[in-house]
Amino acid sequence: MDAKVQWKISPKVETLIEAIVACRKELCEAVKKRNPGSRTVKLLYCDVHASPKLTEMLQLSSLWKDHAETAAETDQRRSNRPHSQEMVADFELFKVVKDTIVGDEQIRVVTEFGTGNGEWESFIGNVELVAR
Repeated sequence: MDAKVQWKISPKVETLIEAIVACRKELCEAVKKRNPGSRTVKLLYCDVHASPKLTEMLQLSSLWKDHAETAAETDQRRSNRPHSQEMVADFELFKVVKDTIVGDEQIRVVTEFGTGNGEWESFIGNVELVAR
């Protein structure tokens, strides 16, 4: 795990989005540390894997925009999604993937960065839901 952020469970869905963005930022910092001084590092994508229950919660946000994965996006991710995953929304800073395997206790943030010369690195983070 390259980053871990906690989110105190709240009815305010916007605070969950802030936690996801904070996790994404930590992942961006992690790739910069692995590639110091590089000007070729570029975020290729950021996918947020959430359970159906948490996907419903995210859908309450005003930032939610329905989105189905395009063929170009599938190619960019280098593989087809398993049947347990379906891209459902675009929040501009990340896309939401409804994932029936991920539990209701966390949200998985998956990023991929181009590091130059056709090379890439994946970084993964978790937003953990805590009751207190």
